[in-house]
Amino acid sequence: MRSRSLFVVLIFLILPVLARTLWFYQGVYQREEKVATPDYLSLKMPLPNLATPAPKTTPIASMVGIAQQPLILFDYAHANSFTLSEIDRLVHELSSRGAQVDLSSESDSLDYLLRRAAAYVVLTPTVAFTPGEIQAVSRFVQRGGRFLVITDPTRNYGYANFELDEFFQTSPTSSNLSSVDIVNQLLSTFGIAFVDDYLYDMTENEGNFRNIVLSNFVEDVVTKGLTKVVFYSAHSIQSSQKTLLEGNPSTLSSKTDQGGDVVVAASASEGNVLAIGDLTFMIAPYYLVQDNSRLIGNIAHFLVSANKQHDLLNFPFLFSKPVDIVVGENIDMDSETISKLTDLQQHFERLGLKVGFAEKEQQDHDLIILDTYPPQKDYQQFIDPFELRFVTDELEETVSGSSDGRGASSAGNGVDGGEKPNKVIIPGFGKLKTSDVSLLLFLPSSDQNVAVVLAKDSKAVYEVIDQITSGLSNCILEQGKLAICPATGSEDEDIFSDYEDSGYDWDSWEEEYDLESQTETPLPTALPYPTPLPSP
Repeated sequence: MRSRSLFVVLIFLILPVLARTLWFYQGVYQREEKVATPDYLSLKMPLPNLATPAPKTTPIASMVGIAQQPLILFDYAHANSFTLSEIDRLVHELSSRGAQVDLSSESDSLDYLLRRAAAYVVLTPTVAFTPGEIQAVSRFVQRGGRFLVITDPTRNYGYANFELDEFFQTSPTSSNLSSVDIVNQLLSTFGIAFVDDYLYDMTENEGNFRNIVLSNFVEDVVTKGLTKVVFYSAHSIQSSQKTLLEGNPSTLSSKTDQGGDVVVAASASEGNVLAIGDLTFMIAPYYLVQDNSRLIGNIAHFLVSANKQHDLLNFPFLFSKPVDIVVGENIDMDSETISKLTDLQQHFERLGLKVGFAEKEQQDHDLIILDTYPPQKDYQQFIDPFELRFVTDELEETVSGSSDGRGASSAGNGVDGGEKPNKVIIPGFGKLKTSDVSLLLFLPSSDQNVAVVLAKDSKAVYEVIDQITSGLSNCILEQGKLAICPATGSEDEDIFSDYEDSGYDWDSWEEEYDLESQTETPLPTALPYPTPLPSP
């Protein structure tokens, strides 16, 4: 009986296992001779057209000094919503063209940084520019600097800056402006304004209605060789200036749901200002689509090909080639002279320039000439363009070797028996005593930049060298080509007081040439808040 019960129990234990085995394992596995696998090589994934070939590597410019490389200054002091790694394609294109890339910072004066720069790039800022910075940018463009501005609907706002007030409470230090509002303040004098919208195309796009395809180009260095480009999130632009890229008839603005003539890129100020409504097309992998890479190369060429005006307003960045210092015969070569010349040499070497000394000018070298009133005949070619007249004190007869009474000659040094002048007449400024002032003349050209220092004696020349190494802070700039500096030991405490009633337009000079001016100008009214982007 007991054995029968045990047998029944075993049957109930074995029976379920046997049932599961027979149900799930039906027979012995037989390996097939050949397993059919998909033909992966024949599969084709839908990809955008990569019409632009891989860009050829452009040889980097031959080894030159830092001062000879065009500096492209990227704004990074206004909470800009981008990183350098995102725009490495543009940076590569700039570097391959021999350019130097630098970032601005909050600790540096924008006006000072722009003196050295050939181009200024502002990408998606989220903190407003000061009135002084806006004026500095406007002066920079007027002098031939290139200015690129890009906004993007996906990067319209940033984090507000906060600081502790006197009650240890946090308060925002920047106004609640969008990136569009901020760049429109910068562009207000150039006839260009971004619209706080985004563009879309339901008919012709690159896989998404916000990825618009552009094929309407106006002939320009920026659009050269383009057939079709794709923007991935673009603002439209209102412009009274030159239009470069336009949307297709089916491209519409989220602001009005209308289109047909929307602008996504425009230029102004004789081609020195470029505004583009999308940043994403520069970022990998989007720059590989269509002609986007070629467009980036064109933008890089636009930035490095600036024809910026060179004058004293660029101080201390006056030279771009090795510099030779030539000392006139009337300068005493003593220990003090050597010390001052060493200071001058080190000043420009810190800017990346090679500085040496020579008896006369050399080919392919910039030049600094140090001399006393009036200059030697050897330097007359550099003085004549300024139309200076040196006269005697009593008779006020012109001391000059030229037939039209302009300039000066060695006659003033007594070489030909002439009387040494003690007054200099500066066109547009007036008559000054040579004992009261020293002059710094700057004559720029594509072949050679020349600076000439003229003073009453060696000691006064040393003072001008000190002014050069300290920033020309006590000198008046006349038309950006001539600096008038006071000489120590002058009879009058204010050497310019006698000339305030001479008819010289002081207000005009201060407005245009005072680099520290922070005069406030009315800023454009902020535009409405952006239209929210719909979900893809």
